[in-house]
Amino acid sequence: MKVGVVDIGSNSVRGLLGEIQEGKEFRYMRGDIITTRLGEGLSKSGKLSDEAIYRTLQGVKSLLDAFKRYEVREIYGFATSAVREAKNGRFFLKILRKESGLSVDLLSGEEEALLNLLGVEVGIGIEGSYLLFDIGGGSTEIALKKEEDLILRSFPIGALKIRERFGRELDEACCFLEAFWREEASDLRRLTQGIDNFVGIGGTLSALVLLRKKATSYDIKAVHGETIDILWLYEKLRELKELTLRELELLLPFDPGRAYIFPHGGALLFSLMSFFSACEVKVSETDLLWGALVKRWNVRGFKL
Repeated sequence: MKVGVVDIGSNSVRGLLGEIQEGKEFRYMRGDIITTRLGEGLSKSGKLSDEAIYRTLQGVKSLLDAFKRYEVREIYGFATSAVREAKNGRFFLKILRKESGLSVDLLSGEEEALLNLLGVEVGIGIEGSYLLFDIGGGSTEIALKKEEDLILRSFPIGALKIRERFGRELDEACCFLEAFWREEASDLRRLTQGIDNFVGIGGTLSALVLLRKKATSYDIKAVHGETIDILWLYEKLRELKELTLRELELLLPFDPGRAYIFPHGGALLFSLMSFFSACEVKVSETDLLWGALVKRWNVRGFKL
């Protein structure tokens, strides 16, 4: 059975398409990402703008058209932080359903963190205690699994919000993030003492891996399971903050639409790694889209 998943995020609309085979294994066929910046301006206005809603509607329709060409039988859609926070978020979901025919679940921050965890555990096969970071455009989710305990947290800070607040002033952004985590997540840091297993997900991490590999196109197998070293990341951020937007777009031929917030996502990752004393982070491409497969269709394995 062919199925599709749609993720409506603050910076992009993402699609995952594949086939659930015998034994409940999901065979990956394609993944799509369309930069729509639904959360653009949300921090100031508290609402989704008409322009952002239009861009996102067109992005969702484009994904649904692709699903139709592949004769997908079932589609599951969900929305995350931008729609959660917006005063007109529910209105947007009604318009989306009317215009595209897609009914979308609105995930809480904790539900988002749980789907991330499900996707990572099936996709990476991680064992023991670990800390999971998900860096999005409008929020950051953290999941801590320690022995039998599971803690899921969502923080209203993401790459797009950092970009809108600080522009290209990455040094100021880093100072803010250091204080933010100290204020909001010191309890989590105490609980992670003794844990040296860190996993990260999100477009920023994928782009960092592809950048390090000098890739010109996206390849899920080239990213999944790779690691990012904090010293390499520090040096790369020093380079990125000196580049113009056009230079960043040329640097990211596999996803030029991310150039606008790429340094800010990198700064957010660096702040998390520093705060939690993570020397390196393993990157998982099986995130909440894949976790949705586990929860919705009881998928037990992924074939990339």
